[in-house]
Amino acid sequence: MTTYPARVDGRDTSVTVTPEGLDLPDRSIPWHAVDTLADDGIRLVLGVAEGVAGSPTTVEIGHLGAQRDAVAQQMREARGVARRASLGQANLEVAETFESRGAHGVADITALPHGLIIEPRGALATFVPWGLVADAARDGYRFTLVLRFGSDVVVAGLGRRSDEFAEVVSRLRSDLRRSARAAVQPWNVSDLPWEDGWALTDPGAVDAWLSRLDEVESVVLREACDDLRAGIFTEGGKQDLPFIIARCGDSRVLVEGVGDEDRATFVFDSGDVARVNAALLLVSFRRDLLALPEPELGRWAAAIRTQPDVAWLRSVLHARVIHDDRWGPGIREAAT
Repeated sequence: MTTYPARVDGRDTSVTVTPEGLDLPDRSIPWHAVDTLADDGIRLVLGVAEGVAGSPTTVEIGHLGAQRDAVAQQMREARGVARRASLGQANLEVAETFESRGAHGVADITALPHGLIIEPRGALATFVPWGLVADAARDGYRFTLVLRFGSDVVVAGLGRRSDEFAEVVSRLRSDLRRSARAAVQPWNVSDLPWEDGWALTDPGAVDAWLSRLDEVESVVLREACDDLRAGIFTEGGKQDLPFIIARCGDSRVLVEGVGDEDRATFVFDSGDVARVNAALLLVSFRRDLLALPEPELGRWAAAIRTQPDVAWLRSVLHARVIHDDRWGPGIREAAT
């Protein structure tokens, strides 16, 4: 690590880029708190925020001299590693990186086994889980990721690497689809169109997942809910998490992890099954962070702060029903 002379917010001082954050003589700024990093060719401007809400404060770094480009690159690389874990909720190996240069500026793109992180320089990042992508359409140098829920995501400005981007997206989506179908192989439903983390309405899939619960649990779920769906989440092939998601009446959505140890059923104050499913993909099904008190969130606060659907999901958490002797009555009460 090298310390560089610089001017920070108009004051002559120094900066040190570390894997954890940016060290100043009087304080350290963790990368998970740096929501934006802009570069106007003269200054580096950080948008720094803490917790799950509130406007970021601005930190301006200039007078880096001949080292400016090197410092900017070091900051982007170190911050990228930390932020990928915060935004994608997983420490997964990077498959490939790209740089997009379009009409709206430069964006850094990171392809992961379970999704894509698109980070415009100076703006908030977007995390796109592959399981949420229904189609990746191409029109020349322009790619449109058509989502199962939410607005489509456009990627352009890749130039000569456009063909490579198309190949990487296709390969990672195919690999993840194979992982999902391999995970469901023991239950004789692998011929269904499984996508990682996206639940199916197929009755055979639902019956297969309910059969893995005990009889009382299965009966309670069928009585308390309708529109039952079954899914599998593998986090890029790293785990197998079968889950049931269901609407209960018009105003509740229930999520049950099938086979979880230390299990709890999460109930949300919403009737929108698709939106809940999409938001769970954005947090890589780490449901416990939805119930954590804000001081305990740590780096996970970045995803809640910068991704509206994640913040929404946390805000509509209605109940967390532990699997104990009171689970059945607790589900019936929470579902109404």
